[in-house]
Amino acid sequence: MIGLAARKRMAAQRVLSNRLPDGQQVADNVALMRRMLADGEADARNMGMDPGVAANVAPSAALGVWLGSVFPGGHWDPKIRGNRIGDDHVGNINFGATGSTLFPAGILTRAAGIVQRYQHLVDPKRHPYDPSWGNPLTGTGTHVRDDPRDTRDIMKGVRAANGQRRK
Repeated sequence: MIGLAARKRMAAQRVLSNRLPDGQQVADNVALMRRMLADGEADARNMGMDPGVAANVAPSAALGVWLGSVFPGGHWDPKIRGNRIGDDHVGNINFGATGSTLFPAGILTRAAGIVQRYQHLVDPKRHPYDPSWGNPLTGTGTHVRDDPRDTRDIMKGVRAANGQRRK
């Protein structure tokens, strides 16, 4: 019989094994972000930077790469590759998993809510909006203005990347 801890690890591995339309696994993208954070600081120190400054270089560089990758139109955005069924699901899991290397879950879900609201203003048919989803700036509501299914997938990615269970 498989223990609870082993079942949780297997569930997290299944989530992280999802592939984006470019063929990359979510787990590969999480590993890339973690490597950038670890190697970036070491590289900055090797270039002679003060350790205090070097510690800030890696997160800044990783943030730039992450934002460029997950932002609408970025290479981790599934909508740029035809948007097959399930691509949004995997894209949101990737957003949560990779973003959790930089931010707490609450910031990720609020940021997603802000993007959802902006995209709704640009293309209301493609990006629905329901006022009951809440306000991403004040943190009110259950889904801080993002589609509840998207919030669920983002949190699934966060939990899988951090080895947490659903609460």
